[in-house]
Amino acid sequence: MEQFEIQPFFRRENSQYKKTIHQFIRDNLFMERTSAGSRLIIVCGLPGSGKTILAKALESRLRAIRFSPDEWMDALSLNLWDEERRGKIEALQWKIGQELLALGLNLIQIL
Repeated sequence: MEQFEIQPFFRRENSQYKKTIHQFIRDNLFMERTSAGSRLIIVCGLPGSGKTILAKALESRLRAIRFSPDEWMDALSLNLWDEERRGKIEALQWKIGQELLALGLNLIQIL
């Protein structure tokens, strides 16, 4: 069986990957220049695809609040694959998120 090495570009700690994400944000986020109330930004993708890196960059750039079910589950020492508890955390994050949006804040939700 052949083994393939993961290309360094896709590793999370790769600084070029982070620079690419920040460049994308800088070049394409016209919405950061508007003053049009609150925003909900949903970040989704496959495991290891860079959702958290992108969400953290957006969080600081847009002064937003970032919700990540994985981080909450980890903080509570829960199994990341426990779908029942994940569902409850996601429901709670959505409830809190709606209140934050109603207050005019920006929200980033990682799915």
